[in-house]
Amino acid sequence: MCKGLAGLPASCLRSAKDMKHRLGFLLQKSDSCEHNSSHSKKDKVVICQRVSQEEVKKWAESLENLISHECGLAAFKAFLKSEYSEENIDFWISCEEYKKIKSPSKLSPKAIY
Repeated sequence: MCKGLAGLPASCLRSAKDMKHRLGFLLQKSDSCEHNSSHSKKDKVVICQRVSQEEVKKWAESLENLISHECGLAAFKAFLKSEYSEENIDFWISCEEYKKIKSPSKLSPKAIY
């Protein structure tokens, strides 16, 4: 049975409030989502200046909505980086890309053992 917020530890509630605060910047800046191309592909920096409130609300519906939007993915990576777990989303994205590969010759070099 669900106890609501009262059943959650205080540290969990603080983390949720902290995440809300960190992602709040997406609603406060001016329009556009740009790439900084002076970095390598791995270190690509996405500068999100403005995302519509409706788009941000869609991110709350599913992880797929969040990571399919460049600015959503950038915000989520920034949050994970602050939690020292940025590599988790990179691994998850790599696994999702691996699932989509149809050619057996391309599967082998990308396989993780």
